[in-house]
Amino acid sequence: MITTYLRIPAPKTYSSIVVAWAVFAVVVFAVIGGIALFGTVPGSVWEPAAQVPRWGMAVVTAWSFWIYLPAHVAHGTTRREFLAGMSVFTVAGSGMIAALTTAGYVAERLLYQANGWDHTLTAALAPTSAGDTLLLFAGLWLTFVIWSATGAFLAAVFYRRTPLAIGAVPLGAVLLGSGEVAIGAPAGPFLGDLLTAAGLSGAAAVALCVAVVVVVFALLWLAVRDIPLRTSTN
Repeated sequence: MITTYLRIPAPKTYSSIVVAWAVFAVVVFAVIGGIALFGTVPGSVWEPAAQVPRWGMAVVTAWSFWIYLPAHVAHGTTRREFLAGMSVFTVAGSGMIAALTTAGYVAERLLYQANGWDHTLTAALAPTSAGDTLLLFAGLWLTFVIWSATGAFLAAVFYRRTPLAIGAVPLGAVLLGSGEVAIGAPAGPFLGDLLTAAGLSGAAAVALCVAVVVVVFALLWLAVRDIPLRTSTN
């Protein structure tokens, strides 16, 4: 059963993500090399660049949902089975990208240490030890799950062509912002101010992210369970 779900949205999706991430990593470290060659490395380059995989996972999940839902359902897969497969992809794919992104942080730290460069991060969970690295990985995993699931949710809402789709956009923004809390990164103006006022951090912030994951998957199920398929005539 799990092997069937791993073929959703498509058999080569996971390997394609790894290849794309490898190209991304090469570009980032080439930028670091260029900065070091022609100037002074100002700080972590990987941290701001790590926003790209977040958006990448959200876009990949949204695109995969939009493209592969009708194809799978047309070939006998139920909506429930497709959603289960997309959920597996969201969690497993996010874990894979979180591990690769964490490896990027560690590789950058080692490179900076070897060259005597400052490696200051704005995220609260900077990978300065094995324990911090595991916490960073866990936080990134939660973050990527939220971004991926939110991408699928927005794709489902717009696929349905419901008037509520426009209202789902700001909701999606709030959900995405909450994911940043897990790694101690800024959560955006509205959500960031709210969390600061509430003094939410550490385990409470992670608990919030877990709750957000549950909410996103619940919203995704509500959007998908009876979603009508588009045809060439509609």
